[in-house]
Amino acid sequence: MIIGSNFSNFLAFIYHLIIGRLLGPSSYGDLASVISLSAMFSAAFTFIGTVIIKFVSSAESKSKLTAIFSWFTKKTLLLCVIFFALIILLSPVFSNFLHVENKIILLLPLFISFSVMSLVLRSYLQGLLKFIETTISLNIEFLLRLVFGVLFVYLGWSVFGAVLGIALSGIIGFFVTLFFLKDFKIFSDKKESGLGAKIFAYSLPVFLFSLASTSFLTTDTILAKHFLSSHDAGIYASLSTLGKIILYASGPVGLVMFPMVSKRFSKGEKYIKIFLLSLFLTVGISLGVLFVYQLFPALAIKVLYGEGFIEGKKYLIWFGLFATAFTLSSLISSFYLSIGKTKVVVLPIFFAVLQIIGIVLFHDSILTIISVSFASSVILFLCLLIYFGYEAHFGSNSRLQGREVHN
Repeated sequence: MIIGSNFSNFLAFIYHLIIGRLLGPSSYGDLASVISLSAMFSAAFTFIGTVIIKFVSSAESKSKLTAIFSWFTKKTLLLCVIFFALIILLSPVFSNFLHVENKIILLLPLFISFSVMSLVLRSYLQGLLKFIETTISLNIEFLLRLVFGVLFVYLGWSVFGAVLGIALSGIIGFFVTLFFLKDFKIFSDKKESGLGAKIFAYSLPVFLFSLASTSFLTTDTILAKHFLSSHDAGIYASLSTLGKIILYASGPVGLVMFPMVSKRFSKGEKYIKIFLLSLFLTVGISLGVLFVYQLFPALAIKVLYGEGFIEGKKYLIWFGLFATAFTLSSLISSFYLSIGKTKVVVLPIFFAVLQIIGIVLFHDSILTIISVSFASSVILFLCLLIYFGYEAHFGSNSRLQGREVHN
């Protein structure tokens, strides 16, 4: 899973590398802002993936697995229809705010809907610990995104072509993922007593955490596009993509950790070593990328984006530090969600809002926006570390031994 996911992350990175060079700073800034906007909308659904993994990994029978699959897919389809209509209605507002063509915004509902449905299916595969199938479908989608994007931009369709490529690859990725779950029926008549109530009780805090996480990594790009010049917004977008290599490289560690910890927790088995190993791996990967950014910032930008983005070299290490603090914070938060401790989401929510307020108040330069994000993520990480230390030393022993707690 870690290797396969990192390959898909590599494809995603290559996509931004090539498309950024083809479009240039100004148009690439437009594309990055549109992608960030889609991520903000997708955040309304991203939490579903975490909830699915939690319930599927804890399921004890095939009938319960079928009931969970049917419940989530039907509810998600309904939500996608609602959001599809909402984005269409608000497209002029988004177009005006981001200063992009309305026809580009009108593509958003298409690829968001299929991306969300693919998320549901892949999360189900992860809950079943079918990591190979998950990564195959993901890699096919990202490979096609790269091919379609380069082709359409080369044909002269610019940002519209890049977004269209994302939409088409998402549709194909959905059907590939659906193939791996052909044994499960979307419209099954199997039902699980009290399933809906349990899901809703767990979903709210997970939704808030997902929204906060997505906000941390997208709001800055959107606000940079709004407050900075088109050129500076493009530079910022390139820094954002480079900084997120840390998240892309270490993120799969958390994806593997979550279902494994959840399954052990549901069985009353010990799980703390899995978390500590995941934390160790994430720190190691993050430090490796930061080392490169500290020593060779200009080379990294030249190789990956070209001379047009070189002025961003002095900011790269700072964005990398921001991404590292956020990645570690996300891992700790995910760990607590995997064992049913949901109150911890208050911290990411608070600091995500703080980041937005900070950028709205202080946005005179690229460095200022990065500094606000960096400060917010570091303080969040420190608070989560303090919380973890408190639970480890003063919490009940059951929290580390794997016996279920509810708080």
